[in-house]
Amino acid sequence: MRLRTIGIFGMVCALAVSSTVAADADWPSYNRTLSSDRYSALADINRSNVTTLKVTCTFDTGIQTSFQSGIIDVAGVLYGTTEMDTFAIDPGTCVQKWRVHESYKSASPLKVNRGVAYLDGRLFRGTQDGRVLAYEAMTGKRLWEAQIADPKRGETVPAAPIAWNGLVFVGNAGGDNKGVKGRMYALDAASGKTVWKFDMARRIRARTGL
Repeated sequence: MRLRTIGIFGMVCALAVSSTVAADADWPSYNRTLSSDRYSALADINRSNVTTLKVTCTFDTGIQTSFQSGIIDVAGVLYGTTEMDTFAIDPGTCVQKWRVHESYKSASPLKVNRGVAYLDGRLFRGTQDGRVLAYEAMTGKRLWEAQIADPKRGETVPAAPIAWNGLVFVGNAGGDNKGVKGRMYALDAASGKTVWKFDMARRIRARTGL
């Protein structure tokens, strides 16, 4: 399956062959694995049949902007984001299962979000007003929110988090604005409480001696 988006999310392509969804077929974060290898062992699509790929369905986000979300696939459901929306669709039909909209004042002129991470039935994403949000993957129900950045200073959280071992790892953006330092956080996946954080610039200075 391949995803391509220009103005719309979708163009879900698949071979006309039967396949089953297994755990090793999941793509639960933007780089798939913690080692970021972006490798899939699935072999249905190969050099001999790639030319038979065809569009089976499309899904339009209804939003005219740059689409930068890294799509994830867990247990046969695709999850994606726009700046303020999080949605789940059926990859075979492009039928929307649920969609959640967050309304807020963005701290960034870039109206984008780069995706969610999945762990233990939950989805995690950042927002352009400095929060990290958790949703129930089956329904889209909001579970918690955590404020980790100050939008008044131009700090945002557009990056897709990494979720592992009960923690959600994510950092803030805004380092191109005066006085904003990059910070890395580990949040409790169940509650959103900060487990630890550190200042990225301070760590770099300590290691380089600058």
